[in-house]
Amino acid sequence: AEDGSNCWGSETAVTMGDVSITATADPDLAMQYLNYLYTEPGIMLANYGPEGVTYTIDADGNVEFMDEVINNPMYPNATIALNTFSLTEHLPTYQIVDKLYPLYDTSVIDAYDTWTAYEQTTEHTIPEAAGLTTEETESIANAVTDICTYGQENVLKFMTGASPINDDTWGEFVDRMYSLGMQECIDTYQAAYDDYLAGNR
Repeated sequence: AEDGSNCWGSETAVTMGDVSITATADPDLAMQYLNYLYTEPGIMLANYGPEGVTYTIDADGNVEFMDEVINNPMYPNATIALNTFSLTEHLPTYQIVDKLYPLYDTSVIDAYDTWTAYEQTTEHTIPEAAGLTTEETESIANAVTDICTYGQENVLKFMTGASPINDDTWGEFVDRMYSLGMQECIDTYQAAYDDYLAGNR
């Protein structure tokens, strides 16, 4: 904060992870390490791995990935390869979310932008206190299992193109979800939430 006091918080650009300092560690040295991850060289190391191994900087200051990332036979794709050399999946640091964009075509970037455009807030989260009771959970357990299985199978088919997406196929998909008990599940969660709002949970 401006007055010099410590503040705790998070933002989407910062990776979220648990970090502990053991009783036998040197806390000053540990904090130096964590602070380094928020310096410019620390952010670059955490996001791109070691310079000269996974990337270089061109004359215009742009990052260019090396074969260790983009053509490494040990890994199925560049994302997994880069995660092996970087720290953003393991430690708190500033995350450069578009670092792999140069390796993607426009369709991938457009899909990612569409996916991340939705901002989830607490308005979209069911409070824990409004959770289902054991009896309520058991009452819809079979329906939930069937719905999730059918949904996962068919969403994957839509994504891969194995099933075309149009008004007819989507309508059939939705109708089938409801025939498996979707409305019963919605009603059960709604009743639990209403009960919570009424102060009965």
